[in-house]
Amino acid sequence: MIIDDILQISLLYDIYGSLLSGRQKETLELYYGENLSLSEIASELEISRQSVHESIKNGEKMLRYYEDILQIATKAERNADIVNGAQEELEQLKRLFNDDVEIVNKLDSVINKLNKIN
Repeated sequence: MIIDDILQISLLYDIYGSLLSGRQKETLELYYGENLSLSEIASELEISRQSVHESIKNGEKMLRYYEDILQIATKAERNADIVNGAQEELEQLKRLFNDDVEIVNKLDSVINKLNKIN
């Protein structure tokens, strides 16, 4: 599995993990969080390696399903991009108006508020 997939599942798990079944949460935590192999998880949970594999795959499928429906991660990423773009624009304006202390202070205030959102 490539790094982007691992990061995506980890992010989706943080958002939607509480919606998964107990077994799915447990296997995903051990697989992604503890970096255990399927065999190690099977041994720890006293279930078959195949059951671990199915639980992980079903958990991943459910996380992607929840994201397809609710779009929380997608919206958060879009909002972060907007905030970052606004911060860059404000920094450019700050450089243009560096002689006007009042405007620079106002721009600093807005940038600080955007940093708190992001």
